[in-house]
Amino acid sequence: MSRIACLRIPKFQIVVHQKREPELKKKAFVLLADEQKPADKVNLSRARVFMCSDSASKKYVVAGMKWTEARATCANLTWRQCDVKSYREEQKNIVNELVVCSPRVSAREPGIFLLDAEGLQRLGGEGKLCRDLLKLVSKFGYTNGQIGVADSAFAAMVASRSKNRWHIVPPGRDLEFLKPLSISHLSLDIDLQDVFIDLGIKSMGHLAQIPADNMAERFGSAAVNAQQLVLGFDKVQPSVPVRDKKFDASVEIDGPIESLNQTVFLLKSMLDHLQRQLQHEGYCAEELLIQFFNDDELFYERPVKLVRPSSSSTFLLQVLRLTIEAHPLSREFTSIKLTVTRFCKELFEQTKTEVDPDLNANTSEQQTNLLQKFLTRLGENSLVRAIANDQHSPDVAGIWVPVFQTNQVVAKAVPSLNADNNVVKNSVAVDTNYIESKIGKRGLASGLVLKQIPNAVPVFVEFNNGALHAIAYQGKWHQIVKITTSECLSGLWWDDQFQKSYYVALIEPKYEPGVCTLVLLVRDHMRKTWSIEGIYD
Repeated sequence: MSRIACLRIPKFQIVVHQKREPELKKKAFVLLADEQKPADKVNLSRARVFMCSDSASKKYVVAGMKWTEARATCANLTWRQCDVKSYREEQKNIVNELVVCSPRVSAREPGIFLLDAEGLQRLGGEGKLCRDLLKLVSKFGYTNGQIGVADSAFAAMVASRSKNRWHIVPPGRDLEFLKPLSISHLSLDIDLQDVFIDLGIKSMGHLAQIPADNMAERFGSAAVNAQQLVLGFDKVQPSVPVRDKKFDASVEIDGPIESLNQTVFLLKSMLDHLQRQLQHEGYCAEELLIQFFNDDELFYERPVKLVRPSSSSTFLLQVLRLTIEAHPLSREFTSIKLTVTRFCKELFEQTKTEVDPDLNANTSEQQTNLLQKFLTRLGENSLVRAIANDQHSPDVAGIWVPVFQTNQVVAKAVPSLNADNNVVKNSVAVDTNYIESKIGKRGLASGLVLKQIPNAVPVFVEFNNGALHAIAYQGKWHQIVKITTSECLSGLWWDDQFQKSYYVALIEPKYEPGVCTLVLLVRDHMRKTWSIEGIYD
């Protein structure tokens, strides 16, 4: 006869959030049930409370309430979104720690852990196991744990709901323990549970007395399974936990380093170590995470996604070098950590050999490497165009210039000017951050074409602390997101004297964020007017 212990941590999800954000321990907060949408897209008017903290329960907030009702009940109530991924990771961490008390540990639903409690008679008994478990989990912030010990997993889980910190059911007494308890402990369908109550079957003892044949014929297989649990026939058993595979490497340095060549040399030794680990297990890396520390302070962290899985240290080193070149380190470092966050099984494919050497065609691997360079240097969701330059090497005979990036500015086709101006109607948003970092503010419109307007459009200009802040254009206020330094032109145009300052400005409608237009803004000093004389496309 086996013995199983069940560790129950009430409101496990609440405790996980309180550990992550200690300030929540003193606040009334709830978890909302909609975990599939991002936090900024949750519809609070329809969201319902999934679980509430003890402070919120004291203010009469209960699970199942709408968020609006709960907020009306408790004015200072805050909310967090359910994070299933964090709950699973925390459960894995607890399982890895519980192995100290029992070799067989399994995690059930959040906050429920089953342990093998067999053979503890000469090791202090089951009471010592309960004390050791509660002491162990309290070190990790779970101070309200409860434990039940019984012959079956179901009886142990029911025993863990008792009012005491632990409840031990004597061996062979599971049925006697369960008989007086309500059938609400069983995971029955609501309709089936109502049928049982209407028939007077209110306790698990009543359910156990019904013949199995009648149970299957009248109530179906779900009722039969529930009866088997009451009688002690539970197939659930704790198992030996399987540790997740982890591939990482770290290096600590005696003195600070900021040179790129020295950094690449350290990364090469780390990647050689990771390559041996991956090839030994038969895996390939899909995503890397590189972290730089300065005296235990993390100041640089960047995930690196790979276009194709690889375990080649040469390829991975080239990708990491491009990453650091595209996003240079802001300070010197004393340690590096490199982690393979995603990996997959290595696949073996037959190499194609029937390639005509006279065709000078790019192989699939060369194309993949080129795409990886684009993603590493320019980032994801980037649109680039080629500009030829005078170089002899094929690798650098051309410059790839980004047109726009959706990570920085939402790229949308926007109406630019009125129909009577005879100008192209659409413009695209420009990644000004990238252009400024490479060329400077004077190159804000570098590589773009100026669409000149036949008749300049006059605009009103708003200043803030002496700087251009917004313009009134086409009946709307547009905020100036970026603007170049002025280029002044003066002289005589035939017999007319002129004096103008030209600006390239990225403007955004005040009530339409993300819809940007790049315009040529002109200040006429002779007439003291402002106007738009063209757009960039």
